[in-house]
Amino acid sequence: PHLRARTRLSLCVMTASRKKQKVADPVPAAFAERLAELRQRAAEREPGWLALLAEVKKAAELSDESLHAEGRREAERRYGSASAAHFWPEPPSVALLIEQSVRTEGEVAFAAELDAICVDVGDAKAAQLARLQQAKAAADIDAVRELGRGLGALHAVVGAARALDQPVRDRIQVASRRIEAYRASRTVRQLDARARLVDVPPTHAGYRQGLDFFRLDRA
Repeated sequence: PHLRARTRLSLCVMTASRKKQKVADPVPAAFAERLAELRQRAAEREPGWLALLAEVKKAAELSDESLHAEGRREAERRYGSASAAHFWPEPPSVALLIEQSVRTEGEVAFAAELDAICVDVGDAKAAQLARLQQAKAAADIDAVRELGRGLGALHAVVGAARALDQPVRDRIQVASRRIEAYRASRTVRQLDARARLVDVPPTHAGYRQGLDFFRLDRA
């Protein structure tokens, strides 16, 4: 009985050891260098991405009341306390969320490269799947196992590529959702009949002044 118990224990230890030694399928050679280069570039950009994500999360956590108060302070800063009541600039935190709710040109270009490798891997997966179906039809178990592992490795490449700019996608999602919620909380205001928009310079500042004057108004 003691011998049988020791044997069962040894088998359990060996099984556990094998499970611990199990690692993810290696990246297929056809995509290894390309994925490694993308990983390197993502690692270089990640600190900046994470810093922006932290800023966006901080702004998104502000209540509607806090954002409204920000907007009123911004109106006083731009137009003075006497005229502030007639202008409704975006709260600075909302302006930040708007700016960060879209990708930069560099982020767009990097995302396009990630899409490109995913498309190429998709083509490779389709070809691999066709070979797998043939192996199944031929009842070639060894080939089925090998092709199945290869298919899993290709699937892992897509997951790894998609994860490389996750902080960017998280930032855009957080910013977009908070902007939508804030916009939904705003109400249409009635433009003060006594207010006048005069001496508006033909510049970006003048354009902004016009937007601030009519924002949230029925006009």
